[in-house]
Amino acid sequence: MDGIIFADPYNLWKISKIMGFSEDAGMIQMEVVGVAPEPNSNKPLVWLRDEEQTVFLPISIGNFEATAIYMELYDEPPPRPICYDLVRTVLGQVNAKVE
Repeated sequence: MDGIIFADPYNLWKISKIMGFSEDAGMIQMEVVGVAPEPNSNKPLVWLRDEEQTVFLPISIGNFEATAIYMELYDEPPPRPICYDLVRTVLGQVNAKVE
């Protein structure tokens, strides 16, 4: 698949510096398209893609984050409140929205 980079956030930062991207080079809007295990290590990855669907970006995340993202993507309520619910409540109280 063209355009795939396997890297954690720190390595993405290092790659951007090596490739000469400056911090003011702009951003690419991406959306979460799924959560899946990395084939070799079975560690969770969150998959992002750009609006044109030409770049797919897997980012290594923790198990708790993977579970929370998965439940949000597939409208599955958690068995009990989790810490991300607190963040959502606080953001709602100040009329903030994460897109």
